[in-house]
Amino acid sequence: MKFNINKIEQNRLYGELSHFYPYVIVREDYEPEASYWHSILKYYFPARKVKLLEMASGPGYLISYLSECVDAEVVDLSEEMLCQCGSLNPRVKCHKGDMRNIRLENKYDAVLVHDGIGHIDTVDGINDVCVTASAHLVQGGLFMLSPEFDADEFTKPMIYHVTRKTPFGLLTIIDYINKSSSNTNILQTTTSYILDNEEGTNFDFDSMTLGLFGANVYKTSMEKAGFDVTIDRKPKDSSGETRTVLIGVKK
Repeated sequence: MKFNINKIEQNRLYGELSHFYPYVIVREDYEPEASYWHSILKYYFPARKVKLLEMASGPGYLISYLSECVDAEVVDLSEEMLCQCGSLNPRVKCHKGDMRNIRLENKYDAVLVHDGIGHIDTVDGINDVCVTASAHLVQGGLFMLSPEFDADEFTKPMIYHVTRKTPFGLLTIIDYINKSSSNTNILQTTTSYILDNEEGTNFDFDSMTLGLFGANVYKTSMEKAGFDVTIDRKPKDSSGETRTVLIGVKK
């Protein structure tokens, strides 16, 4: 039997399958790198509590480890993700919007875009995100960008699988991640969800189209938006497949 991944509906994990999210991506995976982000913010802002905006926050796992030391707000495109984020982080203000073009009234000391930048799959889109970050920062503000994948490091297809107990039954998640055959700057992710419970075995499928760019592409976009940029590395036990971090200071 042939299986055409191009016919699978995209981004269901952020909508109708969002109840699976806490078992697909686990909050505790973000804890090891939390001290790294604390240290970056402390280095640039040693004397005051930082006003931070995270864009493409998802369910707020990373911000949950930072919210004690910052005044945080978040942006995400998915209402389901914002609902989960609000439940996890009741003191964090949530905004629904697209990180390529949202404009909030406030200015912030720092803007963070974590692995959600992968959902931007064109250079123009990356440029727009960088302009959005700049628009929300004070002079000298900090833009921190942390992609999940790096084109310089991704060399072969990846398969990931895990089985977890959930309130819905035993959930097995299988990811297949590979470059698009027609565009080397695109990653195609296909996910199978196999749920076993008293009612039997149920299969669901999801797919995502992600951007795959090297650090220099992000660096160039940040510089065009008016940032002085340095490239750093997160600790080895950080979330994501790459440890690359880009840190931009607004001129």
